[in-house]
Amino acid sequence: MKNLHLNTGVKIFSFLFLSSVCFGQNFKKISQKQVEKNNLVKAFSYVFEDTYSRSILFDNDTIYSGNADGSLVTYSLPLSKSVNLTRKFDLTELRDVERCGNYLYGMQSGKTGKIIQFDQEFKAKIIEYPDWKHVFLNGMDFYHEVGFMMGDPVDTNFSLFYSMDCGNHWEKCKGNISPITDEIGYAASGTNVQVLNDSTFVFVTGGWKSRFFKSTNLGQNWTTLSLPFFAGNGNGAASICFKNELEGIVVGGDYKNPGLNLNCVFYTQDGGESWYRPVGKRLPRGYQSCVTYSQGIFYACGPNGIDFSPDGGESWYPFANGYFFSLTTSADHLFATMKNGKIKKMELIKGEEDE
Repeated sequence: MKNLHLNTGVKIFSFLFLSSVCFGQNFKKISQKQVEKNNLVKAFSYVFEDTYSRSILFDNDTIYSGNADGSLVTYSLPLSKSVNLTRKFDLTELRDVERCGNYLYGMQSGKTGKIIQFDQEFKAKIIEYPDWKHVFLNGMDFYHEVGFMMGDPVDTNFSLFYSMDCGNHWEKCKGNISPITDEIGYAASGTNVQVLNDSTFVFVTGGWKSRFFKSTNLGQNWTTLSLPFFAGNGNGAASICFKNELEGIVVGGDYKNPGLNLNCVFYTQDGGESWYRPVGKRLPRGYQSCVTYSQGIFYACGPNGIDFSPDGGESWYPFANGYFFSLTTSADHLFATMKNGKIKKMELIKGEEDE
């Protein structure tokens, strides 16, 4: 019986090993074809060449882009036409663009935090609070009508705010979090925060200490877990994306040394209670500023191109070459912002639809 058990185990191991090898070889071929195809895709201009976007949103055949010059631009894909919604406003760099219900938001990052809100008719108003003065905002997100926004530390705590009415009104989160020395948030793409459900917020930090934070009661209490990114100025977590309440990925690295591909991505399968680094040769190509998810595939971008993971972050393959800042998806395409006011539109890999 022992020999029978051993043989059965060998057969199972062999099957799993061969399946893994075939799986990797299959996506290696897909990767090669995607890179070749995407190299031929010509990026289109959506705004002036002297700016670029760290935040991009797709909705109803329209691209919404928050730009380094403080503009929030809509680009109609069917008409190939841009409109600057903020030309009458004095705003500095917009690092995040989000939609909630009938409202569109642009988040200003700079010496003073503020957001600009547009209604269905694109009537605009500025939303700002005394608590936002001197706050460098990093990212915002919405789930149904619940919103969450975080910024760098002021005085002794991180700047954490939430909304229960689609961003019309904001309150300071009751739970305070003190930073470790030189710990900050990165507004690399406005995606270092996420709202997972009607009461759960998550965000990540970087610098000399990288951490993952989670609250399941609208920011009243927080759990904290260290992330093993390298420590230092310019290092750490930049972007987070959960595909559901359990499975997620955090990316980042060293933006001053973007070719370093060690400790630049970690994945979780238990809601952030534990994080794992990819092993083996299938690593992303270096620092990543944004990660997103669509149809069974994670995509992450940075100065070295776009990489994709078909297995929840355990392995990564090249998807496109180039220098990219931020990502968004439609049903069929991935959109990536580039330098000189350009966006590249690429076909998504057809993975499995989530139930």
